[in-house]
Amino acid sequence: MPGESASKVGWPLRHLLGFEVALVRALAEHGVAPQAGADAIARACSELELDPRSLVDSQLHNATPIPALIDAIRQGVPAEHRRWVHYGATSQDVIDTGYNLVFRDDLQRLRVALLDAAELMARTATTYRDLVVVGRTLLRRGSWTTLGFRFACWLDMCLDVVDELDIAVQSLGLQLGGSSGNLGVLGAIGVPVATSMAAELGIPWLGPWQVNRHQRYRVAFVGVLAARLVDQVAINLLLLSQEELGELTFGEGDSSSMPNKHNPASVVNARSAARIALSLGAGMFTAPPVELERSAGSWQAEPDLLTGALGHAIAAADALGNSLSGLEVSRASVAANLSDELYLSETLKVALESRFGYDEARAVMRQILDYSRSKNLPLGSAAHAVVNSDLPTEIATQSTGSLIDQTLVRFQRYRRISNG
Repeated sequence: MPGESASKVGWPLRHLLGFEVALVRALAEHGVAPQAGADAIARACSELELDPRSLVDSQLHNATPIPALIDAIRQGVPAEHRRWVHYGATSQDVIDTGYNLVFRDDLQRLRVALLDAAELMARTATTYRDLVVVGRTLLRRGSWTTLGFRFACWLDMCLDVVDELDIAVQSLGLQLGGSSGNLGVLGAIGVPVATSMAAELGIPWLGPWQVNRHQRYRVAFVGVLAARLVDQVAINLLLLSQEELGELTFGEGDSSSMPNKHNPASVVNARSAARIALSLGAGMFTAPPVELERSAGSWQAEPDLLTGALGHAIAAADALGNSLSGLEVSRASVAANLSDELYLSETLKVALESRFGYDEARAVMRQILDYSRSKNLPLGSAAHAVVNSDLPTEIATQSTGSLIDQTLVRFQRYRRISNG
C-alpha cells in the first residue's frame, strides 16, 4: 500500500493522502481546479512511494511532516497541475483530519471491547442475581448485597462510557481552515468544498476548529473514562480474589519464585494498561492553551497522547474481558464469609428498635455485638443468648433484582444497536 513504510514512522499516511485526494476532488467539483488536475493528483497519491526519512527530516526542520509529503506528491504530478496540490489547506488541516479518522477507528475498536466486557458482566449479573454476599464499604464489612447487583453496577458504568464514546465519535469532524483557520484563499467556496470533502471522507464538517480543541478533549475524556472503569472493576476483582476472601478466581499465571503462588495475570494486565491510558489521557488536560490562531507545540502533542491513551484503553478493556471470561465464583467462600452473620446487623437493629425502642435497642445491640466477639459466635446465636431474640435471616432480593433487570434492559438496547 502506498505510504505503508512511512506509516511505520508514526503518521497515518493513508488518511493524510486521503485528505489531499478529497480536497482536490472537491475543488474540481466546485469549479476551482480542473478535473484533469484532480485526476492527476489522485493518481500520484495512489502511486506514491515515500521515503519515511523525508517525513522525519521535515518534522525536525518544519515541526510537521506535511511539507515533505506535499513535495513528494507534487513530484508525481504534471507541472501544470501542481498548484492544486494542498490548495487552500495548511499542515494542521491534514494532520487534524488524518488523526480524527484514526481516532474514529480506535474509538470503534474500544466500543467493541467495552461491549464484549459488558456482555460478560451482564451474564454474571444474571447468573448470580440472587447470590447474597457480604457488602463492603470503606473496605470494611457492611450489610448484604448480591454478587449479581455488584456486576450490574459495573455494567451500568460500562454503558455510561459507551454513551460518552458515541458522543465523541459524532464530534470528530473534518478540519479545513487554511493558514489562519478562516478558510483563507478558499473564501466563499470554502464551505461547499469542505462539505464535499467531509462527505467523501465520511466525517462531519463542523467548521474550522484549529482554536477550539474540545472534540479532542472528548476523545481524551473517553480514554480516561474507559481506563477508570477498567481500573475500578479490576481492583475489585483482585480484592475479591485474594486468599483472605477467595470469592472469585480466574485463569491465573505462575510466579517466577514461589511454586505455590498463582497470580491473576489478566487482571493485572488490565490494570497496568488502564493506568497508562489514564496518564496519557490526563496529559491532554494539562497541555497549555492554544495561543492565538495556532498553538506552538500543544496540538502537535495531541496525536501521541491520544493514540497512546486509546491504544492502552483498548488493551485494558480486552484484558478485562479475558479476566471476566475466566471468572469462577466460589460459593463455599461466599458462604464462609457470611457465616458470622454480621451482614445482618442492620436488620437486627431494626428488629430490636421495634421491640425495645430506639435508645434501649442501641444498648442491647452493643451487648449482642460484644457477646458475639467474646464468644466467637454468629450474630444470631449471640442475639438469642442475650435477649432471646431470633435474628431475621430472610433476605428479600427483589429490590436488587429489579435494579439488575433495569440495567439488563438498558444493555439490550446496546446489543440491538451493535447488531443492527
